[in-house]
Amino acid sequence: MLSKEILLIMRLLTFFSTLLLWSCSLKDDTIKIKGSDTEVNLAVIFAEEFHKQHDSLLVSVSGGGSGLGIASLLNGNAHIANSSRAIKEEEKELFNKQGIVIDSFIFALDAIAFVVSEKSALDSISTC
Repeated sequence: MLSKEILLIMRLLTFFSTLLLWSCSLKDDTIKIKGSDTEVNLAVIFAEEFHKQHDSLLVSVSGGGSGLGIASLLNGNAHIANSSRAIKEEEKELFNKQGIVIDSFIFALDAIAFVVSEKSALDSISTC
């Protein structure tokens, strides 16, 4: 089984390779990434690192939500969409109808944590 560090490196290499391939087909010098607000800070870090290695290219990163990122990719306003959820079947169908081939990979996982002050009277949290 691969260690977490190796998996992270593989994901980062895949992300940077994707950026580099997109940059080869650009008409201007800006790669546009739009989408998930939960991933936007990480995408900014990736973009800054990519720019250090390819300073002739700019990477524009903006949030707005997974749905906005996918819609922006579909309508040509983004080169890469960040999504903190899987792409929906309806969205896949829209890409297929327009003849747009898409691919996705997981480069990060997010989680929700409940942090409660020890001074709080709350003694448990339930999903029921």
